[in-house]
Amino acid sequence: MRLTLSIVLILLIQGCADKPSTLSLPANTTISSKKCISEQELFKKSYAELARVAQSIQKEKATLDEFKEFVSIMKHYVSDYANVIEASSYFTQALRILPIPYAGEVANATRIISTSLITLNETASTLDKYQNSSANFLRGFNQLKQKATLPALEQLSQYADNVLIVNALELQANMKKMGKTTENLLYVNKLISDASTSTSSFFDSVKDFVGMTPSEREKELVKDSDTLFKSKLYQINRHISILKNSATINRQSIAKSRVISDLAVEVSRRGY
Repeated sequence: MRLTLSIVLILLIQGCADKPSTLSLPANTTISSKKCISEQELFKKSYAELARVAQSIQKEKATLDEFKEFVSIMKHYVSDYANVIEASSYFTQALRILPIPYAGEVANATRIISTSLITLNETASTLDKYQNSSANFLRGFNQLKQKATLPALEQLSQYADNVLIVNALELQANMKKMGKTTENLLYVNKLISDASTSTSSFFDSVKDFVGMTPSEREKELVKDSDTLFKSKLYQINRHISILKNSATINRQSIAKSRVISDLAVEVSRRGY
């Protein structure tokens, strides 16, 4: 793609002519003897790419709103879940003695729960930034539809390239991190569930090490939390799966639009 755009730029700078080209081009490169492309054609191509981005953002809007709601719910739920564990002498001790793999190192379940809150807050922040830049982009695109000018097209393409896609990629990275976090939380949830079940081998191991067993009240609190907690984690993972590729798809259209709009400005400036 870069090679093709570079050739187009060379031809535009050379100007329009029907005579054979004297440019030195890469081997096996063939070009038409007609080396003109109009500002209007470039405008339409750049506009079409931005239209694809606008359509993509509109389609994902409802899912993003749901995802934002789930992130907010999960922040409160993980906090409440942590409080349930911390209020229990048995579970607090049980989880702290069990090292498990986390981010390439050994960590305890308590740390995973606290780290997940940080990840959720970071995701909420990047989600807000992306939703704001998406809203700004859609407003700009609607204005462009009403008054289609080259300066407006160039400005919107630059905004999409410099702000919108940067925020989208940040959100994508955070969602990937959050996906790993929810996997760890599900694992911790299983540990907690096993630690409250007298039929599990894990229960006997903790009992021998800690020297105590959970009370009926502690078991009840964990049981009440277990099903809903897992349900919320699966729901948020489903949204992550739906949204994770949108930034990659939009990035291609934004890059094309930016380059083509720059070429349109150059053609307009040179009066081709």
